[in-house]
Amino acid sequence: SEIRIAQNKITQSAMIELWRRVSGRSPRVKQMSADELEAMIAAVPGLGLLRAFWLRGETALETATPEAGALYPELRFESIESAFVAMAGAGGRRL
Repeated sequence: SEIRIAQNKITQSAMIELWRRVSGRSPRVKQMSADELEAMIAAVPGLGLLRAFWLRGETALETATPEAGALYPELRFESIESAFVAMAGAGGRRL
């Protein structure tokens, strides 16, 4: 059985931008074409899983599975933003 935490759906680009805003720092981002990315994935075992998660968005499937907040209203689930604020340390800024 699985549960979903709906508030943590985010694209890779949105996650990078959120980190920039929260931390004031910019991760190293390497721009590449789709063909270059596919060649890299084909050359390195295990990177095919990243395609499923990051490129095809297979972690965001809509299912009949209940959302975690509905099942456990007494629990407070950490958001990506709050995790980034904690990782950014004292320099992090709340949005």
